[in-house]
Amino acid sequence: MKRIIIPAILSVFIGTIACKKETTPSPAPTEKNARLAIKLNSNYLAPANVDSAILLWEINGKVQQETMQLSNDTLFTALNKLDAGNGRLTVQVFSNINVRNRKLQWEKRTELEVKQNQSVNLDAPLHYDDPDWYPRVIMVDEPTKFTAIVALRPGDPYFLLKNVPAGYKIELERNYVATPGGARIVGGGLWKCNTVCTDERGMIENREFFIPLPAQIREQEWKMVEVGIGLFGPNYSSGPGFYFNHY
Repeated sequence: MKRIIIPAILSVFIGTIACKKETTPSPAPTEKNARLAIKLNSNYLAPANVDSAILLWEINGKVQQETMQLSNDTLFTALNKLDAGNGRLTVQVFSNINVRNRKLQWEKRTELEVKQNQSVNLDAPLHYDDPDWYPRVIMVDEPTKFTAIVALRPGDPYFLLKNVPAGYKIELERNYVATPGGARIVGGGLWKCNTVCTDERGMIENREFFIPLPAQIREQEWKMVEVGIGLFGPNYSSGPGFYFNHY
C-alpha cells in the first residue's frame, strides 16, 4: 500500500506547485508611445465642445505643466514629457458648454504613479453632475479681460482671478441657497482682498478659503448656488464685476 500512496501524494504536491507557478501575474506590457489620455464622449463633452486643456503634474516639489493635444475623440499628452514617479495630477478642460450663458471649466485631480512606458486612460465628464469631475463657471469682462473661474460644488473650494485691474479692493462671495430666489443660505463665504493679492503670474488662485463649505452645509438641502465678484475703488468707484447663479 505504501508504494501506491507515496507516489500519489508526490503527484498531488507537484501538481500544486505547477498551479502556483501558472497563477503568478505577468508584468504589465510596456508601451513605446505611452500617453496620458482623456476619452471624450458624444453625449456631453464632445471634441467640438473643447476649447483647450492643460495638465499639471506635481512631483518632488515641482510642478510640470503641459498643454494637451486633441486627436479625434481624445485629449492626450505624451508621458515622456513628465517625470516618472508618484505625484498629483490635475487636468483642466476649458469647454464651450454653457450654463446660463457662461462657459464651464472642468477639473479632475488624482494621486497616481506615472510610468513613462504605461499609458494612463481617463474618461471625460459624462454629464454636469459627474462625480469624477468638478464644474466651474468662467466669467470674462471683455473690455478689461478680467477673468474669474469659480467652483460650483460645495466640495470644490477653488477660485482663480486673472487680469485683475490694479487699484481695487476685491470681494468674492459664494452662497448655497435653500430655494431659488429665497433668502435662507445654508452655507457660504465671503473672501476679501484689500491690498495686492496677485502672485508672480499676476493671478489670484485659491484652493483653501472655501474648504469649510461642506461642514457648514452638512445634510441641509440646497437648490441654488450663487457667485458674486465685485471690485471697489476709492470714492465709491467700482470696477468690473460678475454675478452668477445656477439651480
